[in-house]
Amino acid sequence: MFLRILGGFVALVVLVWVVLYFVASSSLRDAEREPWPYDLGTIQQSLAANNTRPVSNEARQIAKLMDALPAEEATADAYLAAQSAKDDDTIDAPPPDAGLAGHDAAIAELTRAVVAADHRIVWAEAGAPWNTEAVVNVLGASALDHARNGDAAGAWERVHAVWLLARSMSNDSFRLDGTLKVHRVANAVARKLSPPVPTWAGELAAFDPRREMAAIMFRDTASRIRTIRMMKGPIVILRPFSDSMEASNARRVRAAAQSMANAPRCRIDLSEESAHSGDIYRASRIDAEFEATEKLLALTAERARLGRWPETLPGGGASRCADNRWIYDVKPGGKSMSLRMSFEVAPEPEVKNAPALRFEY
Repeated sequence: MFLRILGGFVALVVLVWVVLYFVASSSLRDAEREPWPYDLGTIQQSLAANNTRPVSNEARQIAKLMDALPAEEATADAYLAAQSAKDDDTIDAPPPDAGLAGHDAAIAELTRAVVAADHRIVWAEAGAPWNTEAVVNVLGASALDHARNGDAAGAWERVHAVWLLARSMSNDSFRLDGTLKVHRVANAVARKLSPPVPTWAGELAAFDPRREMAAIMFRDTASRIRTIRMMKGPIVILRPFSDSMEASNARRVRAAAQSMANAPRCRIDLSEESAHSGDIYRASRIDAEFEATEKLLALTAERARLGRWPETLPGGGASRCADNRWIYDVKPGGKSMSLRMSFEVAPEPEVKNAPALRFEY
């Protein structure tokens, strides 16, 4: 009798598991078929494509050169934050512990290798090396130091290296925060540099941080689902629960990305908090920062041409940021100017001491 009851209970559990399995699996497949904003396609298409590429020879060489630079002990990030937060064009000398002392040759070699590699920097599926962000900070600090000493060409070359490393990290699903941080370093340092502005810098103006964040969220979601699909052995018993959780996560993250795409630029209104709320707010803020750099570079180019600040802002005060305008004031004689946004852009709840979009040169 006991065995019969036990057998019936086991059969019921198996039946419930099978029902849950098919319901959860169907829910996950439906979530995979939903199109994402910014023409990213569907998770299903991403899983079918499986665009995993091996690490390139150029990336291997760059990784070795990166290992020659200081990482954990360097405080270049604090130096960069202090300089980018300043609302004028002055650049302070880097502190002794910024990671530059004794590394001039290594920094120059890494810069040349990255610029020469360009689009051929391909990291493996695990992503860029662990010390990439620290090395980028050192490169950014070196760029500012070269600019401070009058070497604009050397400064721009180092920023170009930072930008290329940022672009190489765009396929990295394991650094949600780090990828945009590196883009932000390149943009903040470029804002402090003197003309002539190199051609590649046009990529700064064309960059859309919100699309980049949506793409990162998309790849992260696809990576999570791919991992679930690879479950084997006894752990498969948890599949109904993992499928259900991933289906819910995919819909929630896609909704956040869609909300970002639908919102006016530089602003975001999430109906509910999500794991990506801080990243989305940050991407919206960065959108305005990139436009600020575009405006300032146009102004400094005009100052170099005229020998003074221009009377009007090149391209006018219109902004891609919704309901915002750029206000430009130049002092008599064109010796100084100020540039600011008409009012603040999206707040950053997780980012303290964000630089104000106000500049006086």
